[in-house]
Amino acid sequence: MESYVRKSRMQLKAELVQAYNLAGMIGHQVAAIFGDKHVKPPELWELHPDLFAEEKGLCEERQRQAELDLHKAKMIDHALRHNGKRGKGGGEAWKEQR
Repeated sequence: MESYVRKSRMQLKAELVQAYNLAGMIGHQVAAIFGDKHVKPPELWELHPDLFAEEKGLCEERQRQAELDLHKAKMIDHALRHNGKRGKGGGEAWKEQR
């Protein structure tokens, strides 16, 4: 009987934690809708880090690669503009090689 009560209590706690997390997520989404752009809803792995460690790593790697690609594109654009100002014309030839 004690085991049943203990299991029921653990299940109730799990359901309450889930409901609390859901309410928080809804609150974050509503805040974002009504103009607070600084509110960022937590990622799933922030709520359950032990279950989603692999997904967190994959997402961080994709985000890092996207940032590197953006930085590379900005540097190429800067080099092309700089070379164009110098009047060398080398920027156009380099652009065609890409």
